[in-house]
Amino acid sequence: MNKHTKTLQAFRELSAEDQLAEIRSAVGAADVLFPRKPPRRAAVLLTLLEAPCHPMALTGGGAAPSSHGLHLLFEQRALSLAHQPGEVCFPGGALEPGEAPEEAALREACEELLVTPEDISLLGSLGVMPGPGNSEVHLFAGLLKNYTGTSSPDEVEQVFTIPVDWFLQNPPAIYRGCTVTQPEAAFPVDLIPGGKEYRWGSVVRDIPVYHGTDPLLWGFTARVLLRFLELLKHRYAPQE
Repeated sequence: MNKHTKTLQAFRELSAEDQLAEIRSAVGAADVLFPRKPPRRAAVLLTLLEAPCHPMALTGGGAAPSSHGLHLLFEQRALSLAHQPGEVCFPGGALEPGEAPEEAALREACEELLVTPEDISLLGSLGVMPGPGNSEVHLFAGLLKNYTGTSSPDEVEQVFTIPVDWFLQNPPAIYRGCTVTQPEAAFPVDLIPGGKEYRWGSVVRDIPVYHGTDPLLWGFTARVLLRFLELLKHRYAPQE
């Protein structure tokens, strides 16, 4: 008989009052025995340019984008990458041990775009957003100066720019995505209330898609962009 079995047997022989005392001591150790696993943290830099660089050919409604406004810089992830090859993204990646989120955003941008920290002027934080794989993504905006279109071929397939003005005139289409719990075939579904008709929990979220972009801008990157645009629009919203 192992130690835990002996302990539980002793617990069974206690009075109700003594069992309550044991329970109070047991639940007090919950944070030690079951510590909360910190989320994987990452940082992203929404990158602005004062002039276009490899501008994307766009379709969409509205007037022609302003020729004198700011531009957003996007990357297409290298097709050789194991994770999300070919996806459109902003520069970013996981935090290294001891690294602050803004430091990670700048480091990743420098590594992916082959620029220096002196080339980037950090404009501020866009807050924190849930990311892929239950990660915690810290969002920043920055102005990249003197950029010549460079990028790391190991991480980036291509870079391109889109005027901020185009996004102000072309909101994304919003689709619904749903993740549903699906038990394995051996699960005793006949024993639970409702049986095969049981309504399993699901998680529903919006999936924004910017039609008119090629490669397509959608998903998490589009959500980051929407956060930025909402902050910008809030500044110009009528004050009540």
